[in-house]
Amino acid sequence: MAGFSAAAEAASVRGFVRDATGLSVLGASVRLADADGRALAESRTGAGGGFAFDAVAPGRYQLLVEAAGFERKKIAVEATEGGAIPLHVQLELAAIASSITVTATRGSVEDVETSSHVVSVADSSKFATLPLPTVASALHQEPGVFIQETTFGQASPILRGLTGYQTLILF
Repeated sequence: MAGFSAAAEAASVRGFVRDATGLSVLGASVRLADADGRALAESRTGAGGGFAFDAVAPGRYQLLVEAAGFERKKIAVEATEGGAIPLHVQLELAAIASSITVTATRGSVEDVETSSHVVSVADSSKFATLPLPTVASALHQEPGVFIQETTFGQASPILRGLTGYQTLILF
């Protein structure tokens, strides 16, 4: 493989993968890649969280570390001749993401992309940039929604002709 040389000029990249509490991460995928991101070697961490790439040509590389439930980590490493100081790679827990689709059809599950009904999806970033004095304000520019505002702070969304007691708004 490219990047590896004879034992006379060999270097090594060694280290340990741990979580934020200092515990070893077993079975993490560790890849050694060149500057262009092409993988040169791959390994999995053992029981102590250790990994090693021996007989590596001296130089700078990327180390890509992935494990289930953790954020992917990419760091620059330098392989030098002689004894290398072991690397300590700390992985952070991955963010938990989920989404729920609420439909008007009782007892069925539908995907937003394949639903035949008009579905509007908004995330928190949209609401963070708008002033929202009422619930109806959050629905202001959505298709099929008309807002009846009687006074400031009192508004009622009309969804495709259905008024307040005929609609259900969930948070």
